[in-house]
Amino acid sequence: MARAVIELFGVLTGFLLNPKQHAHPIYKNQPEKNMSHVAMQTLVCPVCGKEHHHNAAILLHKQLKDIKPENTYGGFGLCEKDEGLFMDGYIALIAAIPHHEGDTLKMEDASRTGKICHLHRTVFNNMFDTEVSRETPFVFIEPDALDLLEEKAKSANEYEKE
Repeated sequence: MARAVIELFGVLTGFLLNPKQHAHPIYKNQPEKNMSHVAMQTLVCPVCGKEHHHNAAILLHKQLKDIKPENTYGGFGLCEKDEGLFMDGYIALIAAIPHHEGDTLKMEDASRTGKICHLHRTVFNNMFDTEVSRETPFVFIEPDALDLLEEKAKSANEYEKE
């Protein structure tokens, strides 16, 4: 009995270490399949515009067919750096050129200039005399307003040094 258990254990161990050796003859000579029916979702950070996989989902094709890389786009989501700033209480100010006067600028229609500034939420609420929802990670701002804000910050830093 003990010998049978040891032999069975040896066979199972051998199978686990080298499953191809013990595979059915039909499957022995077939190449291993690429697991391309499984992919990571690609998100784009709405603040910095970088593609990332932070907090992304795992995609699995229903029919186990290959998933093309261009089909892994899943929308917008904060990257690790910008999510950390958001969790610490900062709001991102993104400079964007408005197309029409007075319209609310949508993320898809924003003509970004590339300038980004992170401002603490309490400072933002006091400075702009408004209350922004705690779930809002960023706002669009006109480039001139962001330039003015940078000048004020530089003058405040020079004042502190004196």
